[in-house]
Amino acid sequence: MPTNNSYINNLVSGYKRVWHSPGLSASWEQKIGWRKRTTAGALKTIELLVTPFNPQGMALERMRLGIIEPRTVTAAEAIVRAREHSGLSPDNIVHKIIEIESELFTPQEVTAAYKILGDIVRKVKGKLREGMEPEDKLALVYRTIEKKGFKRANPDGHLFITCLLKKILICDASSFILLAVAQEQGWPVSLVSVPEHVFARWEDNAAKFNFDFGKIHPDELYFKQYLVAKTEPLDENGVLALVFHSRGSTKAQSGRYAEAIMDFDEAIRLNPKNEYTFANRGNYKARIGRYDEALADYDEAIRLNPRFALAYINRGRVKALLGRYEETIADCNEAIRLNPKAAIAFSNRGAAKVRLGRYEEAIADCNEAIGRDPKYATAFMNRGDARFKLGQNAAAIADYEEAIKLNPKSAEVIHRLSVARQKLNS
Repeated sequence: MPTNNSYINNLVSGYKRVWHSPGLSASWEQKIGWRKRTTAGALKTIELLVTPFNPQGMALERMRLGIIEPRTVTAAEAIVRAREHSGLSPDNIVHKIIEIESELFTPQEVTAAYKILGDIVRKVKGKLREGMEPEDKLALVYRTIEKKGFKRANPDGHLFITCLLKKILICDASSFILLAVAQEQGWPVSLVSVPEHVFARWEDNAAKFNFDFGKIHPDELYFKQYLVAKTEPLDENGVLALVFHSRGSTKAQSGRYAEAIMDFDEAIRLNPKNEYTFANRGNYKARIGRYDEALADYDEAIRLNPRFALAYINRGRVKALLGRYEETIADCNEAIRLNPKAAIAFSNRGAAKVRLGRYEEAIADCNEAIGRDPKYATAFMNRGDARFKLGQNAAAIADYEEAIKLNPKSAEVIHRLSVARQKLNS
């Protein structure tokens, strides 16, 4: 290989150009592929050094020139770079949302998500026209999201980054995108949270309306559908609390309950007024046997929203685990009063009555549950338990078989069915 000063200068110059180029990676092969930012001579010498057919020459030249092995770009640096190239203003709240979620994603995924979001923001900006009404502005954002290929989906387990990457349209994702665009444009848009749902609200001196999946809805719809007494806009802490809530739920789905609870702790610190966060933290504390703490969380959720039927149901379930069946029945009674369509409340009340020996009443409750949800396996199991206790073995077997058909992996029901069959044949 040549060793004259011109060669060395070319080498060092080319090395520096490649190393300091935006978008670099840790791979030498990728660095030499950044051809547009290197001179032909420097590129040639670097190719000679890094070619896999000349590893000894590469090592010798590095030693002779005092070149230190290039370090790998950290995940944090890659995310910062994606943020800077997104085209979004530095103070846009979406950066904090993505930063919180980035713990669960690779830098490449975060970069790709930023690109999709940036494209949406730019397309909306390019289509805005003078004199557009507020409703038309938000409708434009929603149409742009749909034209990017986003589709409605079940909200379970989808973080914002996941939604961007997979083009999934759920309430959180559509609301976060709306908020990101609004902050870029200076629109008076905030987010509002009700149990298991988020929507956007435009509010200024000239207009006030709720915007939800491309449609405008009055507050009264949310009062009736979500059993809340009021709807209030979230501040920044409230929005970030939603993100920690979602991250915690995602961790819990993979069995990381202790980590999930820590995320819910942070969500509650940021927004101590969200009853749904307390209720979910209670669910995961119950999963790991922290029953007293779980009950305290349900109590707080109910204090914040006395109409929160699901909190009564879950509190009753934990009380049943502690053998407090009369209290379970009382909680189910209140849940049914608040939401007469809740099949789970009837089924749980039936299960508690089985434990208290009130078998006929239990069967009646399970009938109510099955009438509301004919595919509710647990209700069939609970009715089977009541019938088995009454000596109605054939009827109990029929219920257990139906429960297994609906939930074939339930070891609990399979065991009950085996016992009932032995009893019938004995």
